[in-house]
Amino acid sequence: MSRGGERGPVRARLIACAVFEKEVAALPEALRRSLDPVYIDSGLHLDPRALDDAIASALGNGAGVPTVLAFGDCCPSMGELARRGLAARTRGANCCEIFLGAARYARYRRSGAFVLMPEWAPRWESIFKESLGLADRTLCREFMAQSMHGAVYVDTGIGPVPREALAGFAEFTGLRVAVEPAGPGHFIAAIRAALAEAMAGAAPEGASLSDSRHG
Repeated sequence: MSRGGERGPVRARLIACAVFEKEVAALPEALRRSLDPVYIDSGLHLDPRALDDAIASALGNGAGVPTVLAFGDCCPSMGELARRGLAARTRGANCCEIFLGAARYARYRRSGAFVLMPEWAPRWESIFKESLGLADRTLCREFMAQSMHGAVYVDTGIGPVPREALAGFAEFTGLRVAVEPAGPGHFIAAIRAALAEAMAGAAPEGASLSDSRHG
């Protein structure tokens, strides 16, 4: 990692949920080169204490380095962890809102849509049946019908739509899945804003900052 002075531009760590790994790799080059990413298993969302510990460990391993935390309110101590680690968080209650933006995500919530991100969709079965204990199809359908009226797959355009997995999800949950394209604009803006916050006052005198604004 290059950290200022004559060695080159200051870079920030990006501690992110692995749900964003492919989306981070597809960021504009200048922005991507401003970040050293560390990814945390998205499955830890189902174990908030373990997620707390994983984020705390990642933050502790880079004390003093400008840090962007690409997470929503995914564990009880998220806000405190960010403050303690002097990390700037991306805005959004969860990964869906961070990527889609508040307005679009709120629209999906109002319509009762269950939102599927690309990293999560292909392994929905193990999450539902093993992690959530919804192995019985009838029970799962009854549970989902209590609050959901359909599902939306967020097509970020980075990889092929996992249509077979989505068909299996729809058949098991009883939720019709709509595939909706979503560009990276809100995600890029969220990362840029958090990066600017992380860098503010973080670079030592004389250091050059990677200019991510024009990526």
